[in-house]
Amino acid sequence: MKTSFSISDTLIGSLCREVDSIRYRIKQLLDSIQVSRDAELTSRLMNELHALIRRKREVNKSAQTWLKSEKYDQYSIEFLLEVSSRNSI
Repeated sequence: MKTSFSISDTLIGSLCREVDSIRYRIKQLLDSIQVSRDAELTSRLMNELHALIRRKREVNKSAQTWLKSEKYDQYSIEFLLEVSSRNSI
């Protein structure tokens, strides 16, 4: 039996994986910021942290829009919303 995926399935799956890796990286950054003694390094880490938080919010906002449009699989979108709403700590 051949299984096929729609574009929305692969897009949402990719976004779920991206958000999961963002959450993992945010945790690493928070740990590194906590122990950093170098102001310049801390600044770079904070910049990366803020960029990742913005990206996670973008994905969440897109998922909310898609959920309202009712054009995509609602369960997949709700899962993406759940994953992108989880705390990174």
